Amino acid sequence: ERKMEKGASDHRVASQYQLSAELPGHQSDVRSVCALNTNTFASASRDQTIRVWARDLQDQWTTTKILTGHQHFVSALTQLPPGSSQAETGGLASAGHDSLINIWDYRTDPSHSTGVAQEDGSPFRSLIGHEKAVVALAPTYDGRGLISGSWDHTARVWQGSDCVQKLEGHTQAVWAVLGVPDNRVLTASADREIKLWANGVCVHTYKGHTDAVRGLQLVEGIGFLSCDNEGVLKLWTFSGECLRTLAGHSAFVYSVALLPNGDMISGGEDRSIKVWSKETGECTQSLLHPCSVWCVASLPNGDILSAGSDGLVRVWSRDITRIAAESILQAYEAQLSTVAIPKENVGELNTEKLPGEEALAIPGHSEGQTLMVKKSTGVVDAYQWSSASQQWTHLGQVVDAVGSSTKSKSVVGGKEYDFVFDVDLGDGLNRKLPYNLSENPYVVAQKFIDSEELPQGHLDTIANFIFENTKGFTIGPTDAAAPTDPFTGL
Repeated sequence: ERKMEKGASDHRVASQYQLSAELPGHQSDVRSVCALNTNTFASASRDQTIRVWARDLQDQWTTTKILTGHQHFVSALTQLPPGSSQAETGGLASAGHDSLINIWDYRTDPSHSTGVAQEDGSPFRSLIGHEKAVVALAPTYDGRGLISGSWDHTARVWQGSDCVQKLEGHTQAVWAVLGVPDNRVLTASADREIKLWANGVCVHTYKGHTDAVRGLQLVEGIGFLSCDNEGVLKLWTFSGECLRTLAGHSAFVYSVALLPNGDMISGGEDRSIKVWSKETGECTQSLLHPCSVWCVASLPNGDILSAGSDGLVRVWSRDITRIAAESILQAYEAQLSTVAIPKENVGELNTEKLPGEEALAIPGHSEGQTLMVKKSTGVVDAYQWSSASQQWTHLGQVVDAVGSSTKSKSVVGGKEYDFVFDVDLGDGLNRKLPYNLSENPYVVAQKFIDSEELPQGHLDTIANFIFENTKGFTIGPTDAAAPTDPFTGL
């Protein structure tokens, strides 16, 4: 049942977001989405491409242009407004693991035949200077310049093709950048700090996050929003006061954005988007995914874009005319319920003390509340409370990371693992890398980097090492439980 808001007649606005569209096309996980206007957005992937999507009069999304100029994973996108020194009439900036920033005209040539995506392998400008992967982009506040953040621990400000400021001060990778009023710059880093820069000089350092800071979002009239690997969002004033801490995610939060009405959205490793009230800071809705959510963005009409480790881009809407057909929504719910949840994601479980299925008859206390239920068969299922439907939504079955072979467990730090690798990164030191098949290799690699204080550039090397050395093993005792997603292991 789709509930309507009172007085919402023109656009028939529902009270909660629902799936509008799933868009296949990329051949690997999607690391960035960028809204260009109400009917156009771009997505960037580890398949080394950028896709430009357009919506037609029937609300159907299609790829209109494929940009192929990068030689490695593409990690970041941002729109350049008209008047930009990189693209006078406006454009799109992209960056990736080839250390390059490319500038594109994302608009389709009117003479190009419709119905077939136009390919473009030649950016009209490339910015060279970073020494490692570039993972963050944003225009300066006045729209004239471009800001970039990199695994080389620096951020840079560009005018045209020239780097006019090199911002040095972080001790680890710069994961997010943001242009703020008075043409100042914010940077966020894996070193847990956020820095404010004016004319190339750090004028303030914001401390309060307890893990790597992954995303930034301007909140006009207040300050800015940040998110981190601890699973929290923080709302700050520029003077340094933390006004609010938003807790609700159960794992890394990779991305934050604002909706046109001022509400906040976030996406993370717990396979969800969360919508947060601007008035109360409470989570008002959780949008579940069958994969890690790497990025979120808002379209001008209030629709939400999300993408992640399964390579799909998803569109979510409250407009009844754009919500997917009931059969598609039911199929999506069925897909979600088949996803296995690693035991590590829900913490230590004492199955003897878990409630039975009768607990599902008791309403939850808040949106996104999680409940573990032990069935009569001994299986443990996870459920999440939906305030909109006033019912528990099945998240999936909680599984131990048991391989399909007879391979025995290894123990590190008193905890059992499917694999414990000896890793030598060329410095003559052997490090123990524990891994369970139900874990995300990239999350494990990032934790290993943080714990061993390794350069951020080792992330892909370590993750790919895990992929290659765990081929042929699955979670669960039968082939039916074999992982379907190469990035989550689920």
